[in-house]
Amino acid sequence: MRKRNFKKLAALFIVAIYALSTLVFVGAEDGVDGWTGVDAVDGDIGISTIETTTDMAADGESSLMVAFVPGHSKYQVRLPLEGVLPGQTLIFKVFIPEETNLNGFQPFSQDSGWGWVDDWNNADEGEWLEVEYTIPEGSSEPIQRVGIQFVYPDGEILEENDVVVYIDSAALGFDVAFEEDDNGDADDEDDNGNADDEDDNGDADDEDDNGDADADDEDDDETVPKTGYASTIGFVLLAAASSGVLVSRKRRK
Repeated sequence: MRKRNFKKLAALFIVAIYALSTLVFVGAEDGVDGWTGVDAVDGDIGISTIETTTDMAADGESSLMVAFVPGHSKYQVRLPLEGVLPGQTLIFKVFIPEETNLNGFQPFSQDSGWGWVDDWNNADEGEWLEVEYTIPEGSSEPIQRVGIQFVYPDGEILEENDVVVYIDSAALGFDVAFEEDDNGDADDEDDNGNADDEDDNGDADDEDDNGDADADDEDDDETVPKTGYASTIGFVLLAAASSGVLVSRKRRK
């Protein structure tokens, strides 16, 4: 009996660990959540701070605001390392305000030997940019650092105060990606290329063909939870319960 109970517990544990490993963390809606700035000059990396704000948000009501302290040309934010493994993908959205004058930014990782790998992105200003970066599968463990580096043009030193960028909708795992519908359309477009808030006749979704408001507006107050620990708990419990049922049936036979 004890042996059977041990096998059952082991199966539940493995399922739960696998489910949690597919999504390591999120930021913004759950607070800073382990993200850090750089609190002291680190070589040519300047000081940066990070906090949550409701001034800007790509999804939900808040984002992470990263502030740069003048005096350098490179700045970083760094991610919590618990559960970080080679082969995982980091996704996030970043907003660079106009006249920030950054050259670009690069998500990066450093393996056990501090080998540097990054993916360069141009600093398009005034819009939310979707970014994906995969930690190379061949990286030696443990991973020493994962983060995002913001870079000014060569030789240009930041002199202005109050320079900030925003990060939102971040996740790290083996199976994470920005959502698209079955036809590859962005979430804000339907199958005909219309914005989600318009029907095929160009009417807003909250109006019928006669221009009258839809009764469905009453459902607009329902909040859709953001992806994160809270939204994965249900899947973990469901998977664990399913494993328990299978083990129980096998025992009865």
